[in-house]
Amino acid sequence: MEQKSSLLKVTGILMIIFAGLGIILGAIALAGAVFITAHIAGIDDGIDTLAGLIIISLVILLIAFLIQLIAGIFGVKNSNKPEKANTCIVFGIIVILMTVLSTILNISGGTQFDVTQVLMLLIGLVIPVLYLIGAFNLKKMAG
Repeated sequence: MEQKSSLLKVTGILMIIFAGLGIILGAIALAGAVFITAHIAGIDDGIDTLAGLIIISLVILLIAFLIQLIAGIFGVKNSNKPEKANTCIVFGIIVILMTVLSTILNISGGTQFDVTQVLMLLIGLVIPVLYLIGAFNLKKMAG
């Protein structure tokens, strides 16, 4: 009987879906930020600095979504291969760290830290934590 982690597969599929949407929306936001920056260049140094920070944040966000997409694909593809569990665990930890980093960047960018930020962090961690649990379950199957 083939052993597999259904939790890893389901969360992997959800990560693929949300990462895909995030990449599309992030690319649109990045294109808009670059367009706006090109049009306001030279008006005010403060605006240029803020626009630069926004562009850097969006690039980091796109990288995070790309990592999440790769993790999701890897989880779905290897949900029945206990020998790949350690790689899934590493991907799960990286996605969790990127989610926390994103929240920290959001707060440091001027967003007030309040209950909403905590709630958004917790919601953002649900799927990656479940993915990690699925990866650990797959590892248990290995022996």
